[in-house]
Order: sequence, then structure tokens, then C-alpha cells
Amino acid sequence: MKVHVLWYDYYEDSNIVGIYTEEGKKKKMAEIQAEAYDFYQDLKDNLEEELQELKSIRKAHLEKVNEAIEFYKAHPEDKSAKKRKRDLIKEDERKLKGIEYVKSELLRYSFPDYVLRQYMNRRRYEWFEEEVIE
Repeated sequence: MKVHVLWYDYYEDSNIVGIYTEEGKKKKMAEIQAEAYDFYQDLKDNLEEELQELKSIRKAHLEKVNEAIEFYKAHPEDKSAKKRKRDLIKEDERKLKGIEYVKSELLRYSFPDYVLRQYMNRRRYEWFEEEVIE
């Protein structure tokens, strides 16, 4: 008969959380999945707020970029206008990369398997399968 052992492993503070049959493991995994969803829902909400804030900051910055581009078009011989335009565009690219990073994090946390794996790692849980004699 196979049993599944849920193991907490953190240096010397390691112990068995529980020993489960196949059916018991499924129930425990559903329980852990629910805990993980609740735990990471707050993180996901914070990421969504951060994304909205970054988008609004970038929108305001794009207005400055457009003004610098228009000024440079009107004064193409002005070297400081060219430098300002280039610097503002580079800064916009950095802001865009930040937005893309937050979007990728949000996407990762939308996958239940990723959330479960992260939660298991955070709680330092591991599953082992053992063969026992009945």
C-alpha cells in the first residue's frame, strides 16, 4: 500500500505534518490550494494596484515626452532639446519595463499550479510517497 507523507522541512526543525492515503492526499491538496489562494489573493490585489499606479505615472510622463518631441521638431538644431527628448524616451522605456514586469507577475499568479508551488515552498512542505506493509 502506498501512503503520502507531507513533510515540513526547515533545517533542524523538520517533522511530519501528516500521512495520507491517495484520497486523503487529494483532500489535503485541495485544502492547501484554498489556503494558497487566500494567501496570494492579497499579493495579487497589491500587484493590480501597483500596475494601475505605474500606468498613471507613465501616462503623465508620456505627456512630457510628447512635449519634448514637439519642441525638438520645432527646433532641430537645439542639441539640449535632442538630449532631453532622448533621455525622456529612455526613462519611458524603463517605466514600460516596470509595467511589463508587474503584468508578468500578475499572469504567473493567475495559474493555480504556480500559486500552489509557491505556497508549498513558502511553507516548506514536501510530499513523499512511501510503500508500507499492510
